[in-house]
Amino acid sequence: MKRAAVVLIFLGAVFLSFFIGFWVKNLNLPKNTISNKKSEVFAKPYEVYYLDRIADKVSAGNFRVKEILSEKDKYSSSLFEFKFKPNPEKAETKITTGVINTPIGIKSAPIIFLIRGYVDQELYTSGMGTKRVAEYFAENGFITVAPDFLGYGGSDSESENIFETRFQTY
Repeated sequence: MKRAAVVLIFLGAVFLSFFIGFWVKNLNLPKNTISNKKSEVFAKPYEVYYLDRIADKVSAGNFRVKEILSEKDKYSSSLFEFKFKPNPEKAETKITTGVINTPIGIKSAPIIFLIRGYVDQELYTSGMGTKRVAEYFAENGFITVAPDFLGYGGSDSESENIFETRFQTY
């Protein structure tokens, strides 16, 4: 008797679920759930910095040694300026500074770019965070270039937009 009751309950549940499924399927729900509303076009202000967009548009900058900071036995340290266009689609130019160490008596040497970590802009001076490693490599025959980011050292100010600043810094 118990077995028959369980089978009847099971069959009733199966029948009920089919009935509910059929009823829900035939409700008058809207058939077209895709909106006909025109999609909005969003501005993409950083598209100018896409690699495929700037590959052909980057113009050469102007590099010059501004002053000699020190001369050691094996190398000399100098402050440099680099004038460049931070946005390839605008005429605006900016200047960034940094420290370059060049070995003395070597005509051709490999170059190492030293990019530092975070330093408070109020405390920063050119070469801070890279000075010791730059000296080591320069003593061993390497040219080291430690650029200042925009807004640091003697460089021009960075963009007002923090995201654009990240694209414009090298």
